[in-house]
Amino acid sequence: MIRELNQETFAAYRALFEECHVTCFCNYWHFEGTKNEWLERCAFAPETNAREVESRVLAASPEARGLLFMDEARALGWVKLVPRATLPKMNRLPVYKSLDLGDGDRTYAVACMLVRPEFRGKGIARALLQAAPAFVSRWGGDAIQGFPRRSTEALYPEEVWQGPEALFRGENFEVLHDVPPYPVFQKILR
Repeated sequence: MIRELNQETFAAYRALFEECHVTCFCNYWHFEGTKNEWLERCAFAPETNAREVESRVLAASPEARGLLFMDEARALGWVKLVPRATLPKMNRLPVYKSLDLGDGDRTYAVACMLVRPEFRGKGIARALLQAAPAFVSRWGGDAIQGFPRRSTEALYPEEVWQGPEALFRGENFEVLHDVPPYPVFQKILR
């Protein structure tokens, strides 16, 4: 079952990150410090990341939007799905800042994906991406963009945290900008 991240599902979201030993709690795009400060926080103060995300969830901020794949009360997978305008760090990246990516308020970004290791390869990420258009439309979005990492070598799971390229292709996202190693895929909803 696909559920929206909210106050009711936050505990399952938090447990997913804790049990997967992922200390970022999907807060990377909102952290404004240096790379070393980010690594230090993830290593020594992951609770700060969790609290910041929880604060956004409690405020019902668009920055905290996303979907959970649930079995009963446990989250098996997650996709961060937010208006691209809420990701200033992404918009400042050299690979994207010179590209015309469209309206950042009405275009949602697949900014992170996480699936429990024992459930990878079972269609959970695909189910989350398939559910995304209905939620994004309800939230007022016109399009969804994905920013997968492309490589000629096999990637480790932690290297495809923005989703695998094959997933976007398989769900009929079109290439908006073919900029290696991070092409931009897009699905228009209206």
